[in-house]
Amino acid sequence: MFLGFGKGGLTMKLKIAVCDDETSIINRLKQFLVCHELQYDDDLIVDYFQSGKELLEAHNNAQYDIIFLDIEMPHVNGLQTATKIRNRTYDNSGLSSFLVGSSTLIHC
Repeated sequence: MFLGFGKGGLTMKLKIAVCDDETSIINRLKQFLVCHELQYDDDLIVDYFQSGKELLEAHNNAQYDIIFLDIEMPHVNGLQTATKIRNRTYDNSGLSSFLVGSSTLIHC
């Protein structure tokens, strides 16, 4: 995370991962993040994944500040994915914030 100053004052540059096997949920999160970026003048870099496996492969090369994870996904669920990332992150002395849960909490 990087802090800077934008037209509205203090802004943040965040690297975010969204991981959900349902395209409709990914689209809702895209809308939410665009609203947030416009409202708070933050610079968000967002990567989207449709499986825990995809995210785990990408996480080898990228560090995320925030990770939105679906709980129920085929093969590697959200909790398993979070555990694997957390174990890697502790080994590399980095820290990610996880949001694992229901899409009903997404509002713009």
